[in-house]
Amino acid sequence: MDFASRQKFDASKSQLFFLIKHLGKTKFMLAMSKKMQILGIEKLYLQNPRDFILFFFLFLFRDTVLYIIIPIWVVSLIDVP
Repeated sequence: MDFASRQKFDASKSQLFFLIKHLGKTKFMLAMSKKMQILGIEKLYLQNPRDFILFFFLFLFRDTVLYIIIPIWVVSLIDVP
């Protein structure tokens, strides 16, 4: 494995570990979460409404998949009588 392909592999591996560690949160979502903790929801919305709405929908989508769709899919695989 040459140096360039090794760097690509290491970069993709670190991105995969990042996503697993934060359960699907992107770097944007982590940054906005930190801003929300510091500023509060209302100030964050007033500061940049477009980013806040994007952040809200990303979290809504992530949580829907993580906490509703995946458990339903797992239960359907188990096929409980």
